Amino acid sequence: MQFDWNGPADGGIRGTVFVDGTTNTYELDDIDVVEVLEYALTARSKDDLRTFACDSLECETTAADDLLDTLIETGFLLPDDHENFVAYRTWMDKGWQRALFYHLRTRTADVERPTPPDDREETARSGESLEPPSATARDGPRLDLPDPDELPDESFRAVALRRRTHRNFSGTEMDLTTLSTVLHHAFGPVKAVFDHLEETPLAETEPGAIRRAGLRVYPVVQRCRDVPPGVYEYDIREHALVRIRTFDTVETADDAVTDAAHRQNHHTDAAVSLFFGSVFDHDQRWCPKSRGLRNSYLHVSEHAHRLVLVATALRLRNFVTPALKDERIDALVGVEGDDEAITYLVAIGE
Repeated sequence: MQFDWNGPADGGIRGTVFVDGTTNTYELDDIDVVEVLEYALTARSKDDLRTFACDSLECETTAADDLLDTLIETGFLLPDDHENFVAYRTWMDKGWQRALFYHLRTRTADVERPTPPDDREETARSGESLEPPSATARDGPRLDLPDPDELPDESFRAVALRRRTHRNFSGTEMDLTTLSTVLHHAFGPVKAVFDHLEETPLAETEPGAIRRAGLRVYPVVQRCRDVPPGVYEYDIREHALVRIRTFDTVETADDAVTDAAHRQNHHTDAAVSLFFGSVFDHDQRWCPKSRGLRNSYLHVSEHAHRLVLVATALRLRNFVTPALKDERIDALVGVEGDDEAITYLVAIGE
């Protein structure tokens, strides 16, 4: 919002408030109202705001309540039963208080329908095993991938020094065996973790294995032989693609990724754009403290850059970005953004 100070009026200062994104303007009766709004920039209860208004405006409780009601009616303050606060309370109940800034505050969409807390265990240290995220919940057609090739016999140093981020691709179609090879070698360590978690009680599990398992991968196939353009989930355990939706043309697939990536078009003409899903619901099981969310982002980056190195070893180009428009990408791959959110994009191709 923008404040326009119009000079003295009746011995005071008259201000007009322009609310950004609307045609609404409001005239302030008292400059001290700005102090109330400034105080409300940090989360406050209505009792806190009432007390502050009484002190700063030197008014009675009734007048303070009238002011707060007016600020709520005009949209300057939110009522305590507003849907946004449901999301905040949900995350507070989940125990990631410090993570609110990193998740809810950094999303480009309001979390309108948060998933309510449930009765699952609060700690990862138990005698039960932790079921890793799985693609079995998807009921779309499945495409089993062919056997992968081995990676070229080249040193890690040579691959790492050749690794670059690219902003243009040739539009060349990728063959299915190459896609299979990329996915197999990039996510082979994750498959091993999934198998380990399925067989091992949490109390005996190496913590790093749990941390690396909160992952889903959604390839948007743009140009791949024998695979229709569309959105898929990669079933890491079964080495298969599960179809979520298809596109009529490769250009439609390009446009869908561009729309989700804040209109960035550097992936255009790539063969496949892979979106990484951070499964917060899983990660919170082993680390309910706020640092767990930071680890979620860290390990998604680890998986993504392993993919980049595998692609580089196969002489493929890559483009990476975390700049995603949440509501668009959530709708594209079919996630709700709370228990799982899309946090990274890697496009690959020639």
